[in-house]
Amino acid sequence: MRSALVFTALLAAFVALPAPAQPLFPDAGTVFDDTILPTVRITLHPDTLAWILDPENAESDVEWRATFVWDDGAAPETVEEVGFRLRGNTSRQAEKKSFKVSFNTYRRGREWNGLDKLNLNSEHNDPTVLRSQIVWGLVREARIPGSRANPVRVIINGDDFGVSGVEGGLDGDDELGNDREHLGAALPQQSSRNAFLPSFRFSCSSC
Repeated sequence: MRSALVFTALLAAFVALPAPAQPLFPDAGTVFDDTILPTVRITLHPDTLAWILDPENAESDVEWRATFVWDDGAAPETVEEVGFRLRGNTSRQAEKKSFKVSFNTYRRGREWNGLDKLNLNSEHNDPTVLRSQIVWGLVREARIPGSRANPVRVIINGDDFGVSGVEGGLDGDDELGNDREHLGAALPQQSSRNAFLPSFRFSCSSC
């Protein structure tokens, strides 16, 4: 029942949206190719990483300078001076953390592969790390604009942080542009009762 309500809310919100400036259904491209398991490598000062991971700083949204490398088995792509911080809600207190990478924090207007921000969602409550990819895939197959998601291995300062879900769209300057708040206002919030659904918090600036 809740799934039907969410789907209906998404459809109603989409119909009400004005025409976006960017494509609503971009192809998978480099980032969301589900035939491979890419690796994201983040490098930053060890003291900075220790500060980020300190439980006392779990609620901080301070962005720190880092180097981002995308390695999909072809030629690795490096982006210098990205913003890097924790993100999420329950994952901030979990052993497996979620992170946000911002490509335009220190270089205004910069994008990488059409994205200005990228979420590395730990999916700490989903052992398969496939929930978001499956649900968002169904949403997009229904021709409703939604995030794109794909599993990715996360390496920070040489340490393996496991497989996370890389997600882009509807959580920053995205495929719907400034209309994400309009869409988010029409959607129910996630609760423990519908935890199988992705978090529909499109207007959340601190997540």
